[in-house]
Amino acid sequence: MKTNPISANIKTQSPKKRAAIRGAVITAGVMSLSEGISWIARPETMKETVKICGGKFRYAKNLAVIIGIYSFIGALANTAFFSIANKINSKKPPKAAN
Repeated sequence: MKTNPISANIKTQSPKKRAAIRGAVITAGVMSLSEGISWIARPETMKETVKICGGKFRYAKNLAVIIGIYSFIGALANTAFFSIANKINSKKPPKAAN
């Protein structure tokens, strides 16, 4: 039986680690989408921003660092929300009242 090593790896990870990865990926995706929309909606403003940053390379470097920082924050936040939801949501079904 063949298994996909990537999906098998994700399913064997701890739930908190999966929550952190999902939070980081979602945050990075939202940031990238926002950046792309900005380039489409306001190309002249974005070209001016690149010029202020000191060129394409420095702009890309700054953008990668910012996306990394926000992804880390997103991972922490999603892990915290996951932990809180697990504490609130009990694993045992409620007992019937007699």
